[in-house]
Amino acid sequence: PDMRMQIPILYLVQALLGQANNAQDFEARSLGRSSSPDVECGLWTRNTVLVGPGTVATVTSQLVKIRKCTVLFKPAGKCTEIKMACSNFNVPKGGDRWFSLNPPGRRFTNGNRPRNWKSTTDLRLLYKGKQCNPLKCRVSCTQS
Repeated sequence: PDMRMQIPILYLVQALLGQANNAQDFEARSLGRSSSPDVECGLWTRNTVLVGPGTVATVTSQLVKIRKCTVLFKPAGKCTEIKMACSNFNVPKGGDRWFSLNPPGRRFTNGNRPRNWKSTTDLRLLYKGKQCNPLKCRVSCTQS
């Protein structure tokens, strides 16, 4: 084999492998920081939590002002359905506070709080506002 032909092929393989790694890196960055199962909402928070069988993930907040707290819960491993329940939920109606889950892309308040909310796909929680109350919600795997 001619050595001059092997070198360009080697560069081509390295370039293709580099592009595959870049795609994975982009996906990881777009999901936010993958975190432990316990997330504390700060002024600006964006985390991804993998929920597998036996995992109990918790999102809590003690701040009065939250610009945006987004947590993406993803079923992982053999988990096919996740469930969210909030033991401390006080989000009165009004423009100063916002709590939503996607899917279904729905806003929740004290009158229609999420009780044992189930999803077979990723579940995105968004909590923000100027006069927020303490929040505590748990997400666990219900089917595996």
